[in-house]
Amino acid sequence: MALSVLAVAGSDGQEQDKVLAPQYENLVEQLRDPSSTIRGRAILKLSQLDLSARLEVTAALFGCDSQERDKPLNPKYEKVVQQLGDPSYTVRQQAYAKLLDIGLSAQAEVTAALDSPDAEVRYKARQFIESFIPFRLEEYLLQNPGEITLLNPRQIPELLDKSPKDGSLFLQRLESIDKDVARELAKFKGKRLGLNGLQFIDKDTAAELAKFEGKILYLQGLKSIDKGVARRLASFKGDSWNELSKDGWLRLEGLVALDKDVARELAKFEGSYLALGGLNSIDQDVGRELASFEGHLGLQGLKSIDKAVARELAKFEGERLGLNGLESIDKESAQELANLKGALALSGLKAIDREVAKVLAERDRELSLGSLKSIDKNVARELAKWKNKYLNLQSLESIDKETAQELVQFEGRGMYLTGLRSVDKDILDILKSNPAIKLPKKITR
Repeated sequence: MALSVLAVAGSDGQEQDKVLAPQYENLVEQLRDPSSTIRGRAILKLSQLDLSARLEVTAALFGCDSQERDKPLNPKYEKVVQQLGDPSYTVRQQAYAKLLDIGLSAQAEVTAALDSPDAEVRYKARQFIESFIPFRLEEYLLQNPGEITLLNPRQIPELLDKSPKDGSLFLQRLESIDKDVARELAKFKGKRLGLNGLQFIDKDTAAELAKFEGKILYLQGLKSIDKGVARRLASFKGDSWNELSKDGWLRLEGLVALDKDVARELAKFEGSYLALGGLNSIDQDVGRELASFEGHLGLQGLKSIDKAVARELAKFEGERLGLNGLESIDKESAQELANLKGALALSGLKAIDREVAKVLAERDRELSLGSLKSIDKNVARELAKWKNKYLNLQSLESIDKETAQELVQFEGRGMYLTGLRSVDKDILDILKSNPAIKLPKKITR
């Protein structure tokens, strides 16, 4: 993307034959490099050159683009370009305005016009091309932060000034930063700061990022962190202007493994949501440490847990424990999790048996079972005994009459069967007899 801006600087016939100064040859090669990091550094070097040097480098880069030179010219665009030399001043101005509306789609036609025998056409063509070369090359990146691969501290104030104050700043291609860059980025006044391109940070950088005062800090590219980094990240306060809410979100879904020391530090995070959805498994020690977190703990990456891990996680006293990655659970693990005091999210379960349903239904706190595809009458009998106010079964697409007869015994405030698509009239009449059962607005009989 950044190279598309660099490549608009054509040159006239004489300049196309000009040999590039030796000190710039290596820079041109770096701008073509497949590595985004190398390209980013080259762009930074280019931005620090004076305007004439930038024109020379970009002209050389464009002049070597054989695909652009061989591209067939568009007759409609050629006609507009020719009008740049019309005897009428009004026609010339209208042609130039139209050319600006067409933009870089007319790049090839305008570049060809740089060799026109008409001096006015050559002048206007050059003016058009230079209008697309930012006076400071950083300007393009400031307007397109998702393309930034390298930053230094002096660039950041202007970047933040151009970013929405109440929105998001995502620098997904930024692959590395130091503490000085982190210190400046943490001054962003929006709600979300995304740095998912980072695969490593040290403790000093983590300490600076933790000073960000927005709501969500995205560091989903980190594959592993040590105890020191975890301790600094846990100091992230989130919405500091509302100290009572503690509504900060720390998103670390890229972490694929944790040891107990790192888990202990992360559990000290005082925000509302700690996202660790990249973990495929945890042991008892890690489960024990994470259970001390007081907010919403997201462990959606866990595909299975045993009784011992479930016992530790059941000690969690925070707001919500998200285990939506579990597709099945045995009775013993369910019995342990049933002791959880907070809300329990098991939306990934595709099926449960009667014993598991019986255990889960005894919980008097919120539980989501929104992914169950099917249940039989025995499971339905147990779920109908649900002690909480609401039961979400929105993924059920069909049920038989015996299952409906069990579910209709539900005594809570709301059972959601909004995923039903086709049921017999008899079954529909049974379900409608309980006003607490929520059905879809349209259903095929």
